[in-house]
Amino acid sequence: MHLMSKKREPKPCHDCGAEIGDIHMDNCDLERCPYCGGQALGCWSTVTDEDLAKLTIEHKETQDPKLLKKINKIIANSEDETIIADCCGEIVKNSDRIKWTGIWPGIEECQEYDLWSKMGSSSWEVCKKSDPGASEDLNRLEEVCKWSRKLKKWVKKKE
Repeated sequence: MHLMSKKREPKPCHDCGAEIGDIHMDNCDLERCPYCGGQALGCWSTVTDEDLAKLTIEHKETQDPKLLKKINKIIANSEDETIIADCCGEIVKNSDRIKWTGIWPGIEECQEYDLWSKMGSSSWEVCKKSDPGASEDLNRLEEVCKWSRKLKKWVKKKE
């Protein structure tokens, strides 16, 4: 994804309308998973009461220690609706969710690590921030950075 502006004005989330500093609405396509940095929409599963009943039955039948740990967490923390991060099998707590900053996810890290690209004659190519048509290179972000669960942002990989 390439956005054609270097000047970023914080604004409400274009998908769910979250104001700056608020948590996104459920199923927002811009919310990031705080555990892996991926799109929450593709990473999270909702466990309903019906699912919980099935898990309780599986709990009695399973011998898989990873599944037992996951099921025990869900049962112990069960509310009306529980969200599970598929990337790590953990329950997503509201306190862990990343609040909307008003800026598209990854843009600030691209700026910090000087990751820019522009449209060439037939494809995107790496460039400098000062080049005409330069935009933050979100596609390269995952190549040169890794997600920091602690900082909840992309950080440069050790060379």
